[in-house]
Amino acid sequence: MSRAYPTSNHRPRLPITLWADNWRGAGRWCAMQVGIPRQIPPRDGDYVDREEVLAEIARLVTDESDNRTVVLKGLPKIGKTAVAVEVMHRLWERFPDGQLFCELSEGDAPRSVSDILQNLLVALGDSATDIPDRPDARHGRYLTVTRGRKLLVVLDGAVTAAQLRWLRPADGGSLVVVTGRASGTDLGIGATTVFEVDRLRAGHSRELLARMVGADRLAAEPEAVRRVLAMCDDVPYALRVIGTLIRNHPSRPIAMTTDLLRVDGRWSVALKLPEIFDAAYSSLSTEAACCYRALGSRAHSGWLSIAALAAVLEMSDDEIAWAVAELAELHLVQEKANGCRATSVVRVHARTVGARVHSASSGVDSVDGGARMSLAESPHASSAEGGPQVSRAEGNVWMDSAGGGIRPSPAGSVQRGSTGGGQVVSAGRPSNSTGEEWSRWEQRLIRYYDSAFAGADVLLAPARPWRRLLFPGQDFSAPVAGEFTDASGARAWLRTHLGNIAALSAHQFDSGRGDLVARWCMLLFSFHEKDKHLDTMRAMHEQGLAQSKRMGTPAVRCLLHIQLGFLHYWLRELPESVARFRAALAIDRTGFAPEAAAQLEASACEGLGLALLARGETDQARDILRRNRTLAAAIADPRRIALAALHSAKVEDPDSALALLDTAAATFATSDFDETENLAKVRMWRGRKLIEQGEPTAAEPLLTEALSVMRDRRRRFDEAEVLMALGDCLLTQAGSLAARDQYQAALTIYSELRFDESARLAQTRLRDIAD
Repeated sequence: MSRAYPTSNHRPRLPITLWADNWRGAGRWCAMQVGIPRQIPPRDGDYVDREEVLAEIARLVTDESDNRTVVLKGLPKIGKTAVAVEVMHRLWERFPDGQLFCELSEGDAPRSVSDILQNLLVALGDSATDIPDRPDARHGRYLTVTRGRKLLVVLDGAVTAAQLRWLRPADGGSLVVVTGRASGTDLGIGATTVFEVDRLRAGHSRELLARMVGADRLAAEPEAVRRVLAMCDDVPYALRVIGTLIRNHPSRPIAMTTDLLRVDGRWSVALKLPEIFDAAYSSLSTEAACCYRALGSRAHSGWLSIAALAAVLEMSDDEIAWAVAELAELHLVQEKANGCRATSVVRVHARTVGARVHSASSGVDSVDGGARMSLAESPHASSAEGGPQVSRAEGNVWMDSAGGGIRPSPAGSVQRGSTGGGQVVSAGRPSNSTGEEWSRWEQRLIRYYDSAFAGADVLLAPARPWRRLLFPGQDFSAPVAGEFTDASGARAWLRTHLGNIAALSAHQFDSGRGDLVARWCMLLFSFHEKDKHLDTMRAMHEQGLAQSKRMGTPAVRCLLHIQLGFLHYWLRELPESVARFRAALAIDRTGFAPEAAAQLEASACEGLGLALLARGETDQARDILRRNRTLAAAIADPRRIALAALHSAKVEDPDSALALLDTAAATFATSDFDETENLAKVRMWRGRKLIEQGEPTAAEPLLTEALSVMRDRRRRFDEAEVLMALGDCLLTQAGSLAARDQYQAALTIYSELRFDESARLAQTRLRDIAD
């Protein structure tokens, strides 16, 4: 039966319901005429977002005689019904012949179309005693009654396309709004427009939560609120559930609620996930079901590419693409960036489904994914985030405590998963809820990403020595992931996978595999150095440092201190930067291989000199950078010598600096590697030194050339640095107006990158001009 209901908890079985209309706060009752139904449910008092979709639907409504159909698709409980109800409240006056709200399903089962038609006919003015018994006769009467009438009809919770074909009104300029899992594209009723109802946009999730529990309470526990938002993943239903729990327990800290719900089984029960998703999961093909369970892993961010899923499940890309299309058709995932994304709510269900699959095969007791939990489901039986605890040999990378570096396992170099790759299993008993299945899958995902990181580093920084010095015996000659073939492609691939880089690193560390995190810190440094994804870089390095200290790998610890020193230097966190470089220099290098010891010392001196210079400690910086030149000469690597000359020039007088820059430029210009960006840095520092010499006219073209390169190469931070220099140059020539534009552009970049100290410097220059 069709039901019109005032609230989700009170749904009277009445053929005609007189609805209270609170639209725009008027608090009045809709006028009810015979045969003109006003079945408008009360609007959601906590409604947020969705304005773009509502505006598009409003634009579709015209005075034409043809009907229009709007299909609202999306994840279950994403808010499709709330959008449909909001449409009724906003547009009801445009449909003077009535508004009908029909609920088409009871859970996942479709309601009787014949019963729904009976209710609709009574609502439209027919006497119940005059309605024919046969469904086809009722359908014919429905078409007769609705012909020529301008109606707003909401068909909520559609399960099959057949339901919709029976319930469409006859032509008359009606708007039909459909929610549910059926695509609706085969309805054939005038123009059909499909809208994807996505998660809430940034900021609106917090707004919804604040409406429920109060802004003051959120402000008192910012970290707990961040965890709530991460758990809910911008899904309105999840926010409402946890918001209700928080609101109903005002004396309980929000952090306690999130701690209690961290266990998947409890969160699943609170959200009633089996009721929402089990039917959809049971309808999946074997391949799609495997994809679904794999998306529950905590070893990624919730998005996986087709290629990554193919590597994990050892299927072809074509098989995975078809499985993903099946999942997307049921709105369990979103197809995104040549892959698919699952919300955190879906991923919790995927993990509980995995627990049931594991329980069924092993005899371990599990009820509805968490009403009672087995030992394997308990967070205390595995890592802090519920992932598998795997042996240090897995992933084919071992920490070499004796040599201070990292060496490959006896199994050989890391390769992308292929046929037979599932034979690599954990040395210990699998401790995550899906047992050996997830253990195998996560190992394959690790191999996939490790090979991609290695291939990307070869393309992005072919001359860096650390692969050879700290990872002896491994072949880094080519990217084995097959996802990219050049540096530009590698960088684009890494940007796309950034969320998984952070998630996989955190998962590995929590699972006791910080050795791999340390390796990835080295392999991804060139990517982070250019793109400045510094939050991810910082978290990874802190994890890698903690693990290298525990495992006694001083060479790796030394390198990570150096790379963290540069991170602090870019952020102009100069005391921390100096401390990191000095920590690297303080590590005993007597047990290192001679070349590794020399290279690490030189890199630490280079960074320390630059940090001291930025602090204004010019004399100390000059001494350290000259020492770096001496070390570079002893190493006898032309590229290192050129870099040492470039950095030393920054602190020398103009004549000496220009000579050093000539030396650096000559080496970079004849290098076998792409040194375009380093040549641009040489031009920038030539320009700076010429300005110091009082030759801004000669400096301007050099700075302009450098700016062009940095923009073309998307070196945003370096672009801002050149803009600052160009502003200084123009200030001495064209005056404050020309300089102001450069400083303002630099300030915009620094602010976007969150380089606060550099942004303050740009703001100071702008204030000086204004004064």
